[in-house]
Amino acid sequence: MPTEPHNARCGILGLALMVLCARPALAQISTPDGHQPAAGSLKGQLFGIVNAGGGSLELDPAWIFPLTTVVGLEASTAPLGSSSGGFTFAFDPILGAPARSSQTFGPAFAERALTVGHARISLGFNALFNSYDRLAGQDLHNLKVFELVPVLNSTIEQSVTLSLRSKATAIFGRIGVTDRVEVGFLVPILSVSVGGQISETFTPSSTHNATLQIPSVTRSGVGDIGLSAKAVLWRHRHGGFAGSVDVRLPTGDPDNFMGLGITRATIWGIWSRGGKISPHANFGYEFWSSPVVTGYSTHVLPGVTNQYGGPVFGPPPSAKDRIRYTTGLEIEAGRARTIVVDFVGETIRHGGAIGNTHQTPQTYSDYELGGLYQGLSSLSLAPGFKWNLWRTMLLTGHVLVQIHNDGMHSRPVPVIGFEWAR
Repeated sequence: MPTEPHNARCGILGLALMVLCARPALAQISTPDGHQPAAGSLKGQLFGIVNAGGGSLELDPAWIFPLTTVVGLEASTAPLGSSSGGFTFAFDPILGAPARSSQTFGPAFAERALTVGHARISLGFNALFNSYDRLAGQDLHNLKVFELVPVLNSTIEQSVTLSLRSKATAIFGRIGVTDRVEVGFLVPILSVSVGGQISETFTPSSTHNATLQIPSVTRSGVGDIGLSAKAVLWRHRHGGFAGSVDVRLPTGDPDNFMGLGITRATIWGIWSRGGKISPHANFGYEFWSSPVVTGYSTHVLPGVTNQYGGPVFGPPPSAKDRIRYTTGLEIEAGRARTIVVDFVGETIRHGGAIGNTHQTPQTYSDYELGGLYQGLSSLSLAPGFKWNLWRTMLLTGHVLVQIHNDGMHSRPVPVIGFEWAR
């Protein structure tokens, strides 16, 4: 005959299972933005696994939407490197011909207040390799997404081990319309890989523990294409002040973490100064054509009830617009080399942060990863070099090191590039 403690543990486990199973499956609920990801996409695969549960897990579905949304935000807004021309020219009235207008080969992740010059062309590419290790301060190899604690401290915890990597090749170009005006383009080609597993742990009983594999899948394609225009407004000492407009078109697939599905336009103010040591600073505000919903609403409208007397929730958390800034130095290290140090920062406004949307019903406590009504901030350091291989050909190498990130934190990102000008 079972002992009394054994009966109590079984009762606790049964209560926990009933509460968990009472939560709706993914197929029975709608996403807060009304969009269902395509079945063959990376996001669709994760949604499908959580929905099916593999026949062994009773997964709470509410964390999968904010998790995949923050992955998409980070992957789609990650720095790709500057397309500012390494060789800049302007008409020299003394020589009566175009001459180089700078001693250095330009910044790595910023712009300077110079153009490539009238009828000049600059083409190149950057290759970046991202590997993510943390989300909102949690290790991606042990990311707690859900915890249910019924009475007497019996616990059900669901966690995710997520392997997330991306490769980006950013192809860029600039064309000088005049010595003061240039236009440009940016075509990011992305490859994103996702894999891992989902685990469910019961404490103190471990008889119902289960693990579900997330097959490793890679998707490749074009990201959000960029078009830009820059005008020098004031010249001073091989530098000055310029303004630019950078538009990113919704050409990337949001379901494969290659774009946001919206049009974005950044208005930049650009300052730089020439010399052997050349400082530069950029500040921009990026306008989004529509907000990106990042989670389910947890904001209860005070004093408002529905027809059944229950609470009424306000709008869900949504990210909208971005503040962007860069600053740094270019240091001439001989005629053929430039040492570059850039600081790259941004803040996604209004939403994008992810964390615990904690609830405390009468019978259990609840940890659930969800979207917060807070923005996302990041700051990175990018030291590196630019080396003039031959004539107007540049080889570039940098390392993008994240100092701070509220969302997806990346390991140091190696960046290799090449540039040619005519």
